[in-house]
Amino acid sequence: MPIRDLIPSVFSNRNAPAHRSSKDPIDQLYRDMNRLFDDFLGHSNLPWRASTECFEPCLDIRENDKEYIIEAEIPGMDKKDVDLAINNDVLTIRGEKKSETEDKKGNYYRIERSFGHFSRDIPLPDDVQRDKINAKFKNGLLKIELPKKPEAQRSVKRIDIQSE
Repeated sequence: MPIRDLIPSVFSNRNAPAHRSSKDPIDQLYRDMNRLFDDFLGHSNLPWRASTECFEPCLDIRENDKEYIIEAEIPGMDKKDVDLAINNDVLTIRGEKKSETEDKKGNYYRIERSFGHFSRDIPLPDDVQRDKINAKFKNGLLKIELPKKPEAQRSVKRIDIQSE
């Protein structure tokens, strides 16, 4: 029996037979789909993963003539939980999320804790004025403004298109 059959699956069917015929294409599809979901979810329901779970905030990076703007979505976090630093032309956004819930009712007591951390490194272009970078945090959205050097700021010149 393969070791994989001994490990509980997130979508396992407890009433399914332990051994399946490998010649039946439906059974093969069933096993392949279970393997796909197991690989995708990574057994995230296991208790030892909850304390070391990492996540990556979504980033939006855009550019205009005067600056670069980076927006990072970090829901459920406060400004004090986020660290922003520049080292060797790399902007690093780090944070740690901690959560604790406590419930006391009647004759029971329940407490749950979860922790998570993230780190994102963004290489900075040469035309950024590193001493004038500005960051704002509001409602779980970190907005970082990276102004360009004056010589890098370009003015847009419109070109008239003529018809033939």
